[in-house]
Amino acid sequence: VPEKETFPPEAEDLLLKRVQAKKEKNWALADSLRSELDAMGYLVKDTPSGSSLEKKM
Repeated sequence: VPEKETFPPEAEDLLLKRVQAKKEKNWALADSLRSELDAMGYLVKDTPSGSSLEKKM
């Protein structure tokens, strides 16, 4: 079982805000938050079971 990667609290916070924005169908905010995470060096992965972060290589 791979070890769960930990992320800085600010990245986790942005991901949670993005999940909430998507629930509210606020696509512009969700896209903006994805861009912020991208600029911080993270990829957002959206799956049927939810969203997750992955550190860019």
